[in-house]
Amino acid sequence: MTKKTQHIFQINYTSEDDDKHYIGDFSCRRLSIKDYQKLNVLKATYNGGMHYSPDRPGYGVDRSTEYLGQMLAHLEVALVVKPDWWNLNEISDMDLLGKVFHEVMLFENSFREGGDVPLRSGKAGSQGSGQVSNGGTSPSSVVDQKVQAPLDP
Repeated sequence: MTKKTQHIFQINYTSEDDDKHYIGDFSCRRLSIKDYQKLNVLKATYNGGMHYSPDRPGYGVDRSTEYLGQMLAHLEVALVVKPDWWNLNEISDMDLLGKVFHEVMLFENSFREGGDVPLRSGKAGSQGSGQVSNGGTSPSSVVDQKVQAPLDP
């Protein structure tokens, strides 16, 4: 059976951070090998050419910065359809970013052994058919280690 290479989902989210309601359709695509190269170069750019290293604290970027750079780069490469309000120069709600990233990663992980990967936190709020509601999930709790492993350098 051939899996689809594009995923359409809807975000329906009310931000406690900025009191705005975000609703819109997104579409992401399965990433190619070249896309992963683009993603990693973009991540390095976002992180100033540095990376997180637990063995060398104080050098490079902290874990949160590394992860945020990964999320931003992945979404920039993977998202092919975005609502007009999706402007990361204006959005400040990290939970909203995490919810969109979660949907993209669930799709990406559907191509890996084991299929969909559950969240670390039960608060993520994915409610079937791609709809996502408020759940108070921070970006660091959006994915578990099985999701994170292919993203790490």
